Amino acid sequence: MIINGPSANLDAGVHFVEGDVRINAANTLLNGVTIVATGSITINSSNVALTPFAADHPALMSGFDACTTAGITINASTITTHGTLWAPQARVKLAASLISSSSGAVVGSSVDMAGSSITLNRRIAFVR
Repeated sequence: MIINGPSANLDAGVHFVEGDVRINAANTLLNGVTIVATGSITINSSNVALTPFAADHPALMSGFDACTTAGITINASTITTHGTLWAPQARVKLAASLISSSSGAVVGSSVDMAGSSITLNRRIAFVR
């Protein structure tokens, strides 16, 4: 799945993608959306806001199986998550000036976060 444009919005629900997901948009607002991909998930956007389809669902889930490669990558000015980012067999990379997570977890073989302000209000998990 490739989404390019000024805004990336998907209908609420669980979206299964066989392969990779690439989102390149000024604003990526995924409210009530869970993306499950067999490949990697990459989001390049100024503003990213992620809220899963349901409280017990992840916001993003990558089945990518390569511990030295990113399963989930988000590059943005602002990243706000209200759900889990799940890539247990791959790396999770988040880069933004502001990274905020009010609930959920970040699960990966490794987790790299780079930002001038990082706020994790619940928990962060590492799975090896």
